[in-house]
Amino acid sequence: MILVRYASPIAAASLPREINQSSALVAASPAYETARLFTVFGVGLDLVRAFAAILVGASVLLLFVALAQALEERRYDLAILRALGARRRDVVWVLMAESVSLAAAGAVLGLALGHLAAATIGSWLPAAAPLAGAAWRFVPAEGVVVALAIAGGILAACWPAWRASRLDVAATLADS
Repeated sequence: MILVRYASPIAAASLPREINQSSALVAASPAYETARLFTVFGVGLDLVRAFAAILVGASVLLLFVALAQALEERRYDLAILRALGARRRDVVWVLMAESVSLAAAGAVLGLALGHLAAATIGSWLPAAAPLAGAAWRFVPAEGVVVALAIAGGILAACWPAWRASRLDVAATLADS
């Protein structure tokens, strides 16, 4: 391996081509090869990001369904809370707190499992050893993941919380 410094931009363009055509040697420009490598991995990273966005959207939808179903199952409990003096906003805050705590716990657990998976893969595969060293380093972008999960939890709880605040106490208690 030889590192060559070019005297002119014309030499940088013509010398690697000349070497590749006229000899058994292979000339490669580090800047060009690095750009090609990032282009190849950039597509993979975009796919991983898109898959993560789909997973987050599905999680918010599943949280919404779970909260709506829990609301139907707990109508009587919420009606008793209201009959005991809880205001509508108190019922909304209870449901919002439940949703936010579920979303935050899911995000933190997901991040922890992701770091554990990275550490495990890094220790099993010699080629991925740098992954094990960096597995337990948390980056600021992970805070954005937790914030997005909490925002998704709030969004998922809006409709069930609104329905719970509009609950007819007398009719619900009479039905049960």
